[in-house]
Amino acid sequence: MSRESDENHDDLLLIDEVARITRLSESSLRWLRHQGRGPAAFKVGRRLRYRRSAVLEWLRQYEQAQQ
Repeated sequence: MSRESDENHDDLLLIDEVARITRLSESSLRWLRHQGRGPAAFKVGRRLRYRRSAVLEWLRQYEQAQQ
């Protein structure tokens, strides 16, 4: 993956990539999604996709709620 695509906030991510970014397990991300508290995701076929921008925004909101 190039540096340019790392900075593209419209990248579509798979759950394992979101797990690496958030440092949460895939099962934790699935549970948060089930509860309606995780980053926005949608299915393409049978697999979940996350927009990088949505994951980063979810992290910002989570951080602000903790302060």
